[in-house]
Amino acid sequence: EIDPAAKGSHEIGSTVAAGITSHPEWKAVVESAESDRLKQLIPAEEDAVDESPDLGDSAANDPSSLQFPILQPIALDSSTSDKDGRRNIGNDIHLVPWELSPGAIVIQICFQDALNKFALIDPFFGDVIIPLKRLAEKKEIEGWFPVNDIGGNAAGLHQVSSSGTLLGGGGNKATPAKDKGHGDEPQVYLKLKLALPGASPWAINDASDAEKEASMIVAEEMMRSGAMSEGENIGLIGTGLNTFNTVRGLNSQLQGIQNTLGGVLDTIERLRNVFNFASPNRSSIIVVCLLALWLILAIIPTRAILLIGGLAQYAATFYSAFGKRFRTKKAVARPALVSRRSSSAEANADAGVATRITNFLAGLPTDEDLRRAYFWEARREGEKAREELALKKRMLRLNRLWRAQWFGTVELKEMTSSKEADRQWDWEPVFALVHGHRFIWWRSEKHFDDGEPPLGQIFFAGHSGLGGLSPMEMRELSREEALLIVTMFGRGFDEQQKISL
Repeated sequence: EIDPAAKGSHEIGSTVAAGITSHPEWKAVVESAESDRLKQLIPAEEDAVDESPDLGDSAANDPSSLQFPILQPIALDSSTSDKDGRRNIGNDIHLVPWELSPGAIVIQICFQDALNKFALIDPFFGDVIIPLKRLAEKKEIEGWFPVNDIGGNAAGLHQVSSSGTLLGGGGNKATPAKDKGHGDEPQVYLKLKLALPGASPWAINDASDAEKEASMIVAEEMMRSGAMSEGENIGLIGTGLNTFNTVRGLNSQLQGIQNTLGGVLDTIERLRNVFNFASPNRSSIIVVCLLALWLILAIIPTRAILLIGGLAQYAATFYSAFGKRFRTKKAVARPALVSRRSSSAEANADAGVATRITNFLAGLPTDEDLRRAYFWEARREGEKAREELALKKRMLRLNRLWRAQWFGTVELKEMTSSKEADRQWDWEPVFALVHGHRFIWWRSEKHFDDGEPPLGQIFFAGHSGLGGLSPMEMRELSREEALLIVTMFGRGFDEQQKISL
């Protein structure tokens, strides 16, 4: 209630994985987001006061070390109260000595394998708890610390007695730096140092203005991080400190699993497409190699092949080790005729052969590669097949249903509203047919296939027939158009109508 900044836990940083080993050594660290924010908020060293804590040049420049500011705990003076018997929380707050600090430093040991990549698997192996009061008493602790189970120590971070002692064991005991502990008990080597400011560690009035301002900044950031950590602790999977990150990383982990399964399926599709001759050149080479291998195994006994392979490997090793001793003086006298290849060149040659084989196998297409390669060709073939089917259906409708005497695509003279054109009409393509005594036209063949109503019709009954061109039309048309044009008139949908084709 008095110190909101002391609520929750604060992440200092993490180390880079040391690889697969039974004796890991972490030489690189990654600071947490909270530590980075505090570094940006706290004044730089050249702006700080002379009494700022000094960790030494080795600790500041060491890439395997982490630095994190810690606030001195505070408490209420319980002896003061107002006239109503309530406590005063004004100037009655006093600093608690560092030796009575209720906090602790927790080092959690994680492991990496195929299972803990899943979000529901807890990756923690154990932890080490160092109470701040012990660090304040010794100022610097170095040695081997036993790693306890994560379940027993995780609660010890907040279970602190009123006197400042850590309940449930009080943290881990260190073994001297020169010793490595007992037997097979897991241990981790740590070095911790607490650097205190130059002023009195328990008097508020002795602190400088810069120290007070820095303490306020650290307190505000820790309160914000503490509020966030309280929200992260609500969950059913993982530990309290790891729940939010576990759920947040579920998407990326599932994406990694999906990519892995996709790679396996692509390999299976490539092996299948080898025998489908999806890539004729590569499939032919592989089939020829398989036939050659079949002939060799059918003619030569397997034990002879194994014997020849073993002797060849032995001969190559023997020649590489003792071949120089058996060279003649003539060969030494003419070094230009001797093929010299360094070990690096041989390694590059071997790597080149392996790379070529890998590229050859990776060049086999998958189903997705085939779909992309033949996409436009398949689309053109599909359009062509659809056009042939539509033409077949159209011919059946025209011949059996409409019984048309003639049909085809022509250009119809239609009036336009464009003022920029030289003439007020234009030729528009239409699909037309002759059905009995009617001439009917649609905008296109597709409109006819879709069963849409026609644009117009001419019914040859009464005053109807073919007509000639008027003097006005002869003046508007060119010589080529005048030779091809046909004019007909008759009864339209509502009245007499004349069209030019």
